[in-house]
Amino acid sequence: EGELQRVDLDQPGIGRIARERRPQVMHDVRTAPAGSVPGGAAWEGVVSFAGYPLALGEQLLGVFAVSGAEPLSRETTDMLPAVAEIITQGLERRRAEEALRQHAQELARSNEELQQFAYVASHDLQEPLRMVASYTQLLARRYRGRLDADADEFIGYAVEGVNRMQRLIQDLLRYSRVGTRGREPSPCDAAQALQRAVSNLQATIEETRGEVKVGPLPGVLADG
Repeated sequence: EGELQRVDLDQPGIGRIARERRPQVMHDVRTAPAGSVPGGAAWEGVVSFAGYPLALGEQLLGVFAVSGAEPLSRETTDMLPAVAEIITQGLERRRAEEALRQHAQELARSNEELQQFAYVASHDLQEPLRMVASYTQLLARRYRGRLDADADEFIGYAVEGVNRMQRLIQDLLRYSRVGTRGREPSPCDAAQALQRAVSNLQATIEETRGEVKVGPLPGVLADG
């Protein structure tokens, strides 16, 4: 009747097709062995029966079955395997569409959570960092030239590191919003972006004795 029903593997006929993964065609069920076809009021008056497993590789999606009050014609039995294949592909396509829809919902939820996290993290980190920045800048103004050269250099590193951290936090927030509030792509210098990244990793590079070799890089269209 156009409705999908759960296959009972113990049921004669349809259940057997599901278990064995083989089609079954009966032109006259009245001559079939007892227990080989379904019984009950729903099957009263049924003369012919045909069922085909709907399978993709090793996976069974269901069983396509038809019945009639007259024997099946040769034309009908020739056509039914193609119908079963069409149904199989349709079920698989519907399942794939549903999986894609769920994935899109999960991705949207993940992006929303990322934006919220980035906003909260950037806001919470900005406050203590702003205090550190104020004091390091104060040290730089008050004591530059009054201590030895090493002290001036160290203070300079501290000020530069704090400023870079502030930029990173702001960039993190902007990056989390690229999908919803991103700017139109414009020409960007890839070499300049790489240089900023290398500067952010300078301490790690020195600690690990790493070396970054860079060749010519092109300009790209992107959100800087």
